[in-house]
Amino acid sequence: MTELPLFDGEPSDSVSTPTVLVGRVKWYSLAKGYGFLESDDVSDDIFVHHSQLARNDDVLEPGERIRFELVSGPKGYQASNVRRLDRDDS
Repeated sequence: MTELPLFDGEPSDSVSTPTVLVGRVKWYSLAKGYGFLESDDVSDDIFVHHSQLARNDDVLEPGERIRFELVSGPKGYQASNVRRLDRDDS
């Protein structure tokens, strides 16, 4: 398991370099353009914005396995470069 600090309300320099994680979609709303992911490596929910989804992955389904980079945002952890594992070659 990757050791990451719990988010305390302030952006952390300890995740300034993205960490690649595997997780699952907790929920995603196409109408709202965002959702949340979960990973065994992070205790907090991870925010995902539609702008961070791979080009062909514009809709995420709950429970879907995904790979993403974890970065610190203004309100907590955020996902970047999100890709479905079933559509990824590696």
